[in-house]
Amino acid sequence: MLSAMDRSLSGLIARQAMIDVAADNIANINTTAFKKNEAIFGELLYDSLRVRRGPVIGGETVQSGRGVKIAALTKNQLQGSLSPSESRTNLAIQGKGFFRVSDGRGNVFYTRAGTFQLDSEGNFVTPGGEYLEPRLELDVEKIDPRSLRISPAGQVSGLSYDGEDVSLGKISLYYFTNSATLRPLAGGLLAYAPAAGAIEVGSPGEGGLGTIQQGFQEESNVNLAQELVNLIRAQRSLQANARALTTAEELWALSLYQPS
Repeated sequence: MLSAMDRSLSGLIARQAMIDVAADNIANINTTAFKKNEAIFGELLYDSLRVRRGPVIGGETVQSGRGVKIAALTKNQLQGSLSPSESRTNLAIQGKGFFRVSDGRGNVFYTRAGTFQLDSEGNFVTPGGEYLEPRLELDVEKIDPRSLRISPAGQVSGLSYDGEDVSLGKISLYYFTNSATLRPLAGGLLAYAPAAGAIEVGSPGEGGLGTIQQGFQEESNVNLAQELVNLIRAQRSLQANARALTTAEELWALSLYQPS
């Protein structure tokens, strides 16, 4: 009886985690470059039981499952669709790679959400104030921001106010062997984790890296219809496990009061 209660309880916990995952994905469906969460389930250890069939000594061994658990939460790394933006400083990566940004205090982060804007000193900054690295040399007193051009290979150029074409630097992309293990932070930022492997850097469009698309933003890769289906399934399974747990508790209570 106790094992039945344990299995139902583990099911409750696992299904609640599924609901939380689906709800978080739905809440971030409009978050730039958001990668949906996925729950990986694993079985708890099995109990080995000796089952006797009839009046014989011994019997056969059977395995009795003890329920399920969330083995891991992972990020689905499929790229989201690219949507056009009115801002020339909004950048999207078509393919593999991450932008590198820093907070100016020695902390470095990675992101695919290229929602950049120019600050008063001509730096590309995120909405949270992090600087695109390596920094570009854009003198806003000499370069017209409206003329800013960024090629798929990451070359940045613009026109001076007297019409001269000026090279302003190049954007690099970073990548990892296991980018799914980068630690997600607020604002679409990702912190490095040793499990991600070595930090590699390269030029857009080379060595398997993606290209940069100026004036675009990457949408989340959340499929709303699929997440709603997952949510409904998890809720129904949660209800079934709750009923099973209640029944097991009632039977357990009855067994305690059975006359000997």
